[in-house]
Amino acid sequence: MATAALAVVVVGAFTVDSVNASMVEADVSTRIRPATPGVAAPSVMIGGGPSTRWAGPGTLASASIRVEGVTRPGLGPVAVEAAVTDLSVPEDRSADMTAGAVTVSVQITGDSLGPALGMRDVLVGGADDPS
Repeated sequence: MATAALAVVVVGAFTVDSVNASMVEADVSTRIRPATPGVAAPSVMIGGGPSTRWAGPGTLASASIRVEGVTRPGLGPVAVEAAVTDLSVPEDRSADMTAGAVTVSVQITGDSLGPALGMRDVLVGGADDPS
């Protein structure tokens, strides 16, 4: 009986943590959504487990942010991804978020590279792509 009760408590805590994480991810996505028409809301995933998500009050240990369809001159639509550590999320929504470190990558597809090369139906593969 005690094992069943413990299992219920653990599952409940996991569910609450998952819901809280989703709410934080949605809040960060809303705050950083670009004002560019046609660009989708960013996908945000916060890292770490329940006890390691927060590096301190209002600071996320890590997050991954991805925006699809960002138009770049000469390339067209690309995906931009940022890996962030120590992301400060102030309660004041008008205040800027800051990060300890950010690594940004731009992912170019055939749809974005083809027009720049004057080609259609371009397939882009990376040398380090194991597929």
